[in-house]
Amino acid sequence: MASGDWMELHKLLLQQNRERIEVAYLKAREKQIEHPVVVLLDLRDPEALQIAYTTGRQADIDAQVAEAERREVVPVVLWHIPVDFAQRLFASRLAVRESLVTPTNAGEVYHVVVVSGGGISTCVIGAPDQVE
Repeated sequence: MASGDWMELHKLLLQQNRERIEVAYLKAREKQIEHPVVVLLDLRDPEALQIAYTTGRQADIDAQVAEAERREVVPVVLWHIPVDFAQRLFASRLAVRESLVTPTNAGEVYHVVVVSGGGISTCVIGAPDQVE
């Protein structure tokens, strides 16, 4: 897939999963993760699938993929992790790793990493109101 194609796919996935991304961020903050990164994995992508398998839940992930295929929807997993873990997870992707610096306005914005269509992209999203 050409980079322009996967970039458009990433934008679409971000739009379609906006509420789920926000919920993942809020769950991370509830768990006291200071600088969370939300990782959106499109399980049709081999690299995304391999990242998902690192959780040790291969059977659950395979079942989710099968169910998504049955329902004819995109199998997407969202994962909220600390920024330092995200930097290690994407260590082989220099541009991604370097983009995952703690923002100076942490708490107001957070990072989302999308793995889909043969590409990886990052973006910064404004944080929802903080959980009390």
